[in-house]
Amino acid sequence: PTQPRQQPQSSEALVLYDHAAQIAAQASDLLETCEDVQDELAEITLLQGAVSGAKSRAQAQAFLSSKSKEAPASEPPPSSGLQQRLAAYDAGKVGDSFKLAEVPPGFRPIQCKPLLFDVAHNYLDFPDFDEKAGVVQEKKGGGLFGWFRGNS
Repeated sequence: PTQPRQQPQSSEALVLYDHAAQIAAQASDLLETCEDVQDELAEITLLQGAVSGAKSRAQAQAFLSSKSKEAPASEPPPSSGLQQRLAAYDAGKVGDSFKLAEVPPGFRPIQCKPLLFDVAHNYLDFPDFDEKAGVVQEKKGGGLFGWFRGNS
């Protein structure tokens, strides 16, 4: 006994459903030209809906069968932390201890942002060379309210 091939069967089913939809459309067009065939026309309309639904189910089954073949490779191992297993459902067994997080967490490279260097620059104290250079600064009245404080 050979195993049935899943993918070619689904593509063959889709072709058959397309062919059935074409035949139903042709029958509907022919029946519209005839008189007193309302019952048959209603049956053809129901048939077209059933063929469309069956075609959608066949497409969904083909998609699910292709995804189920890929799923075991993409699932994280059960020994990984909970954050890596969010998409995988595992009820576990009674008495099992669940690993919620990796302690200590693994190292991940992060991108360095120039903002960090700008913030560090604000906390640097640069030496004042004005006294050694002999530059004398004149004190001026400060700001908008300098007249209020008594500075001219």
